[in-house]
Amino acid sequence: MWGLGEEEAYELFYSFRWSANGGQPFCPKCGNLSPYSIRRRRFRCSEERMCVLSIREHNDDAPNRTITRVVSDENPKAAWAAVRDHVQPRSLLTADEHGSYDDLVGLAILQRVNHSKAYQTEDGTDTNRIESFFARAERSYVGIHHRFSVKYLDWYMAMVAWKEDTRYMGLRWQLADVLRTVTHRTTSENLCGYWQGAADRIDEQVWDEDTKVEKQRYLR
Repeated sequence: MWGLGEEEAYELFYSFRWSANGGQPFCPKCGNLSPYSIRRRRFRCSEERMCVLSIREHNDDAPNRTITRVVSDENPKAAWAAVRDHVQPRSLLTADEHGSYDDLVGLAILQRVNHSKAYQTEDGTDTNRIESFFARAERSYVGIHHRFSVKYLDWYMAMVAWKEDTRYMGLRWQLADVLRTVTHRTTSENLCGYWQGAADRIDEQVWDEDTKVEKQRYLR
């Protein structure tokens, strides 16, 4: 009789599954040596991981919009490009302590919240509004879609952002907003003929610092 605990059993599984790499997980498709673990000890290739950058307005007397971008990772250039394209100069911008936002001080009046110390500053500054969007995105992933395709992740996030922005609007207003948007757009290059092979032409919707707002692909 041979008894194994859960950790010991998984270590033995690693040694069998990835014997060519000394029991260290790697991607069988691309050979990447840095996969990441997700729920139930499943592994995914870190090359397929994407980061969602999001900016939310906070105006007391005006509609508030949520802008999203899917980027390869949370880096200073991506953050700079998002703020450059969507935030008016010298606006008040609140960010957490991540180093990617350090250079934004040149574009906006920057406030920081160090979440390793507190959820808000002494004067009440917090990032709760943007956190509520990410909470909705996570609930959408876990409870509705169960997975987000990297290929369509930018579209998923745009949809979640719209739902977050219109959560207090009635269904009649939401329907009118959808119809107004659809009727003011030209035929979609990506979705027209989707079942006839158009989906094969869609590239992964990943932004970089050179992507232009007018070429935002989920609007085409």
